[in-house]
Amino acid sequence: MISDSLFCDDKAILNLYGILASGEETFYIALSNTDIAFKCTLKQLVNGNFQVEFDIPQSAEDRINVDDFYAVPSVLAIPKPSNRKGLPDFNIIITPSDVETVTANYFADDENKPTHVSVVVRAFQTLFDEDDRVVAKHTILFRYNPKFFSPANKGILYDLTTNKNQESVFKNAVSISLQNKIYLFYFEEVSDECGYFVIKSQEDVSYSNFVKLVDSIRSAYALINGYYIADSSLSVSKQTKSKSQFAIEYKTINSTINSHRPLLDYNLYSNIQKEELLLKSGIFENLVKLLYNSEELRRSCILVTQSACLDNISNGSLASVAIETVTGYFMDKSTLKASQMFDNVEIKRHIKHELEKVVKSTKRFAISIGAQIDKSIWDKLGSKLGKFNEMPNAIKLISPFEESDITLYDSEIECINCRNLYLHGKTPKLTIDSLKGLSDNEVYLYVSNTLRMLVGMLLLKKAGFNGHIVDWGKTIIVYEREKKNGHGIKHLTWIHRPIIDD
Repeated sequence: MISDSLFCDDKAILNLYGILASGEETFYIALSNTDIAFKCTLKQLVNGNFQVEFDIPQSAEDRINVDDFYAVPSVLAIPKPSNRKGLPDFNIIITPSDVETVTANYFADDENKPTHVSVVVRAFQTLFDEDDRVVAKHTILFRYNPKFFSPANKGILYDLTTNKNQESVFKNAVSISLQNKIYLFYFEEVSDECGYFVIKSQEDVSYSNFVKLVDSIRSAYALINGYYIADSSLSVSKQTKSKSQFAIEYKTINSTINSHRPLLDYNLYSNIQKEELLLKSGIFENLVKLLYNSEELRRSCILVTQSACLDNISNGSLASVAIETVTGYFMDKSTLKASQMFDNVEIKRHIKHELEKVVKSTKRFAISIGAQIDKSIWDKLGSKLGKFNEMPNAIKLISPFEESDITLYDSEIECINCRNLYLHGKTPKLTIDSLKGLSDNEVYLYVSNTLRMLVGMLLLKKAGFNGHIVDWGKTIIVYEREKKNGHGIKHLTWIHRPIIDD
């Protein structure tokens, strides 16, 4: 598939990645505190880390201390000329903090056998000045395993292709316009066990802005697909007009989250259009822009994704934090006047006046009985009096949905009312008749997964999506009951919840 790729620069990066990971290229490695280098190989391990292997002749053992890999930087240099045309001229720097393990096999009983050394690293980079990538053309690749997750036809209605044949029906890319700059996001599968998500700028952009955009795309993707992209990454930066070496940085992250509970359904239905289930590229772009402007929204997307992988109590706690955060963000951004219990000015004044009289009377009483009450206590009480007209928090959390024209069902409002119990480690108690038939375990499942859905509904509606979202609160109950009754679940479909009721 790589041979058909449209982007030659990305193909070169993928080829470079493949060469580095193969273990077939010869390097020389040296510690920065020594004057000796050893021929070595570099290859990628299954967990994403890289392994450097080399031999130390016994005649050179007194010139190097392998434990120094934990203490000083080391350099991997490519011998010149390289025997691989696809490998550019550069050196790799390994910092001590990126060294995972160092092992050495000694053969003291045989003076002819060298000591075999293995250095496992979780990250490395080329030698570059940070100024070289402050403003540059950036590309980052995240590896994924297609056996565990395949991005095709999931979450997004891709409308671009990386295929050289632009008429190809294969679509795997979308463009994102941000601050008058164009970026591309696409996926590429190179084998049955290896694929890459690629995010790239089309021109020189700020590195800090690029990093924030990358985080926004990963968070948006996690929200809709239940898959947080965080396996390993290779980033390449090159200033368009610069003749200097490009900057390369590799990191093993190993923090990928795959909940298997996407909020957008990728299955095909005869009675539902794809546009009602997946995001058009423009709506995905809107979602990315929304998250770009708020780190707390990005974190909430990851919380929602992670919560689906946890048990019921932890699931509900993370989902409760997420819905508090997301609704709070939009309440702060709202241009509408916050709802109050009393709108009548005269009534508000009267209540406040009477409450203040009670406080003054209580102060005089405290003095008369000799009670010593710190001034800060009275100040806190006064502050609470100023908030007497505010709506309860559970009601305030509903206002962003109302403002977005989302009509919540009674069962969903009940879940919002229960979220505070999760935060305090208590068991949710459902009071409405339609939910009283749930067992204690089903209550946990229903409330936590409904809160996850509500977070997704609000964010997607703000991005302009009015289609269907997977109602995991109801779906998971049906699935669990079928399994409990000894039935299979392959015949079941996911239950949908329209964001906007017809």
